[in-house]
Amino acid sequence: MRILISGISLILLSFISSAQQLADDDSLPLLPAITLKMADGSTNQTQDLLGQT
Repeated sequence: MRILISGISLILLSFISSAQQLADDDSLPLLPAITLKMADGSTNQTQDLLGQT
């Protein structure tokens, strides 16, 4: 049973590690520049939304 839990833990850690590397990769495509028209008539550009969560 310990071997199974250890194996699953190692697999999960490898997935987490690879996901973190992908998140840190600067070669991923940037958000395209798009102007969004909101329901109230205002507009937002995707460049204004960068860094917001």
